[in-house]
Amino acid sequence: AGFYYSVCKKFGLNPFAYGDVKNQIDPLEFIFADLLKKLKSISVDPYYDMVLIDEAQDFPQPFFEVIYLLTKNPKRIVWA
Repeated sequence: AGFYYSVCKKFGLNPFAYGDVKNQIDPLEFIFADLLKKLKSISVDPYYDMVLIDEAQDFPQPFFEVIYLLTKNPKRIVWA
């Protein structure tokens, strides 16, 4: 399971399938913006101690906001 799917399942959210979002301008940005909104509405507690992101240039801003929201203090987030 990937990050998006795992986070959705952990918090009882239904993940989008690619077919649901393939007509969006940026499907990846769309799913993470939606996920961020949902996570903020249920007030989640961070659960990652540290996050390493490879190929960070390939991810939209909402992805990083989800990562930040789910990472415990001190925010140990490393990207390459």
